Amino acid sequence: QENLIMAAKEAELQERPTVQSNQIIFETRPENLAIKSRHEIQLLILLKKLPPSKLKEYDNFPLCSQLGFLHAIPEESFDVSMATITDVSFIGFFPKRIHQELRRYYREIENITPTASGEFQALMDELIDAFVHRPITIQKVIHILIAQHKEGIDKLAKRREALAYPASDNNMIPTARSNSLKAPSEKTKPTAK
Repeated sequence: QENLIMAAKEAELQERPTVQSNQIIFETRPENLAIKSRHEIQLLILLKKLPPSKLKEYDNFPLCSQLGFLHAIPEESFDVSMATITDVSFIGFFPKRIHQELRRYYREIENITPTASGEFQALMDELIDAFVHRPITIQKVIHILIAQHKEGIDKLAKRREALAYPASDNNMIPTARSNSLKAPSEKTKPTAK
């Protein structure tokens, strides 16, 4: 665990691309912003820089907090364009440095007890799946929630377009009361001689 925590802290301080003024700029952080100790979180709560819920997150999931999976950045000042890879773990990016450390540990376990390595590999797969599937699930829920609204907006746009631009063909006249079109009358049909 100590190696994982050190790897996460180092990863947060590494040079990374950020977006500033619509340009990608590579920069480093002088100190850890997303990964804080319990004491630092308590201090930030007392200074009213963090909500009390961050301490509950830390107490419930200490390793996740120490790895940056649950960041210690206030939500109102969190900016994805300035985030490190550990800060954006909720988007579905698994931190490469932490993955490397887990793989190193897996090789150690494999050499010591080969039977335990299979279980560890299964746990690692579940962890990575959780990272990848959570954002996909959230995205799917959002699509489901907005689908009905989008459908209604599309219908409204078609109605407005039909009323704003009546058909130039006299045979097809849209009515304001319904969306149905009138059929051509007998008088307008050409007669065959």
